[in-house]
Formats: sequence, structure tokens, C-alpha cells
Amino acid sequence: MLILLGLLVAITVGLVLPAVWLYTAANLPTSVESAQDIEIALRTTIESERGGVETKKPAKERQPTEFKHPELSKLPQRVVEVYVAETGCPTLLASPKEEGMAWTKRVLASLINRQLQGDGACELILARRVARQLGAKSEFQLAVAADRVHQFLSRQELVAFDLESTDHARGVIGLEAVSKRLLGKRPSELTVAETAELQLAMPPHGFYEEVDRCKNASLIKQGRDVILKKMADAQIVTADAAQSASNQPVRCLQVRKF
Repeated sequence: MLILLGLLVAITVGLVLPAVWLYTAANLPTSVESAQDIEIALRTTIESERGGVETKKPAKERQPTEFKHPELSKLPQRVVEVYVAETGCPTLLASPKEEGMAWTKRVLASLINRQLQGDGACELILARRVARQLGAKSEFQLAVAADRVHQFLSRQELVAFDLESTDHARGVIGLEAVSKRLLGKRPSELTVAETAELQLAMPPHGFYEEVDRCKNASLIKQGRDVILKKMADAQIVTADAAQSASNQPVRCLQVRKF
């Protein structure tokens, strides 16, 4: 009986799973056959959403709708470092991309809700976020689409594409949009304190609405200060810089929303 059960499992894993995987890959909401496919699909979706929001505003208040090619080197280093560290892998950009059997095991483990240790865990998190922006919905679709995204994007591109395609609110997509909306500044203009406050609104924390409304500034400050301490612990900033930043009021109180 045990031998028969073992054979059944082997057949399922060896034949059924690959067949279902290939079928799902061929029927994803968005074709993912290259890095260009990913970028074109994101551009189409994002520019459409941004356009739908901006056309409802007075002409003088409209923001650009163009989705530019995501490049990590053009994003503020401190913002990127905090984002990667808060995702759970502070050394992500300093180590090689996970490939081969290690990556395959990680993706398959995610199908049974298991997360394997290592920087590859963050690669999967980032790839799944991009896959979700490409329209993948079910767990199996997300696994297949994330695997395809991971195949075509480097670690640097995974971070950049994720940062520039995350949909925080209707029309508020990408790093520059969320920074301007919440803090009234471009990401490159943010102070240490403001960088931590922005991160509080972004994944994995996701307190966008709380920072946007700024209804409980004391709680926002507490959360921001926790991130500041973690920034110091990760040596993204010095302990003195983090301490000085924690003495500053939250930026969201100073931003006029329209």
C-alpha cells in the first residue's frame, strides 16, 4: 500500500504538476515571455489607470502619466536600502540571484504556504508583487507568473520594477507618486525621518491610508521611529542620524492634500 501511495505521488509530481504548470503559464492574464513583455504590460496598465485619474483633474493640477523604464540606479539609494531591508533581506543586492533547484524548491514550497529561508525569499516576494500587477490572482497563477518574472528580471530589476509598479491607491502608482502624495516631495528630496515615514506607508507595512490621512500623528511617529532604529541597526544611517530624525515631527502633518 505504501509503495502504491509513493508511486501515485511520484506520478502526480512528475506528470500532473508539470502539465498543470505549463497550462497555467500558457493561460496567464498577461503573457510573460521576456522582460520586455513585463514592462509593456505594466506600462499599459499603469498609464491607463493614471490617465483615468488625471483627466478628471483641472489641467493645471494634472501629473504625468508616463511609466518610465524602472532603473534601480536612478532611485535614491537610502530609500532602496530601507525598502529591501524591510522586505526582510538587507543583503539582497549584495549576493547572487537564486537559481536552479534552490529556486524551484522555493516556488513549490510556496504552493503549500511554506517560506524557505534565504535571500531568495525576498526575490519571491518581489516577483509575486510584480506578478500581481500583471493580473495573476490565484495562488497557482501567482507562483507560475512569479517564476516567469524571476526568470527574466535580475535582482536589481526585481526591486526596481516592484518599487515603480506598486499600486498604493487609485492612480498613486510607483515610488515618486506615493512620495509626492504623502510627503509632498520627490523621493530624492526626503530626509532620513521622511524616508522612514514613507516606508511605513509601503510594503510590507502598508499603512498608506493612515499616513495619507495623518489622523493619528503620534502612532505614525512611533512606527516611523521603529523603522529609524532598524535603519541604524542595519547601518543604513548612523545611530546619531536616526536619533536626530526621531526628534522631528512627522511630515504628513505639513502636507496639504488636494
